[in-house]
Amino acid sequence: MKYLEDALKNIDRRIDYSTIDFTMIEERSGYANIDFVDFSRLIETIVDSTSSLLSFLFAIAPWAVAGAIGLIVWKRFKRK
Repeated sequence: MKYLEDALKNIDRRIDYSTIDFTMIEERSGYANIDFVDFSRLIETIVDSTSSLLSFLFAIAPWAVAGAIGLIVWKRFKRK
């Protein structure tokens, strides 16, 4: 109950905070509408492509090793 009484006493001291977001985009001129790629986007694309390639290679590697072992075993038995 004491908490509520203190809250009523201090109600005039209460401060409400708010946030205002503002975004401004410059309009491009009509005669030079050239889009340049950001350097950070190029780096992100290279990293994503490399990650995809490595994921593919590590997914295929066990099958390639198993196939190579099977081929070696098959050639040895074929000779005998």
